[in-house]
Amino acid sequence: MPPPGHDGYGPQPAQPPGPPGQYGPPPGQPPYGGYGAWPPPAGGAPEKGSSATLWWVLGAAALVLVLVLTGGGVAAYVMLGDLGDSGDSGAAGGAPQPGRVEPGDIEGVRTFADVSREHTEDPVSYDVYPPPGGEHHPVWQNCGVYSRELVPEHVVHSLEHGAVWISYREDLPGGQAEELERLYEQGDYLIVSPAHPRQQEDIVAVAWGKRLVVEDLGDDQSLIDFLNTYVQGPQTPEPGAPCTGGTDETMQAA
Repeated sequence: MPPPGHDGYGPQPAQPPGPPGQYGPPPGQPPYGGYGAWPPPAGGAPEKGSSATLWWVLGAAALVLVLVLTGGGVAAYVMLGDLGDSGDSGAAGGAPQPGRVEPGDIEGVRTFADVSREHTEDPVSYDVYPPPGGEHHPVWQNCGVYSRELVPEHVVHSLEHGAVWISYREDLPGGQAEELERLYEQGDYLIVSPAHPRQQEDIVAVAWGKRLVVEDLGDDQSLIDFLNTYVQGPQTPEPGAPCTGGTDETMQAA
């Protein structure tokens, strides 16, 4: 792995990040990773192997036996199978969202741990679009506002440098695309662009290892909190590495 901030290209004129809270009021929460342990449920959760757990298992087994004897074996299987379903659904047609929820994080943010930082010049098929990290092209995407879809492999490299990528579907109503574009100011570690064809949600913001689906741009403070927290945020693998001197390439020809 090349030294942080260089990526094998030698020194680049890095853009200084803007002042804290440049995107509006600060989120009013401690830095990521500083939340401490959350309190257990009232009365405390039973420990693994405790008598409470044992009695629950015995009770469930007895229930299955009773239902089987009364001809309800199928119902018992369905009921107990549902206990493993977290019920975690996403914005796109109720489909489960990838990633996990970190206690104390911004509402709606999903965390992706241990994403690859390997370089490749081959196309990458990401599990989710826009991707919050993973294998990426050796050349990063220049930060700024774009009117065409971007090559994800380049933008993921910019995320590694501390940028946030806001990706939106072009059929957004009521000038919302323009509102998103106005968030960018010269020198920001921010990329705003139309969505990749495989993006299902209307508006998504990603940083390295973090992803937020924006439900309602007009009433949702979470996007501003996301920018304040994760532009050059503490999860950035190469903070301060450049967001200029890369490429302006898009998926569509000009």
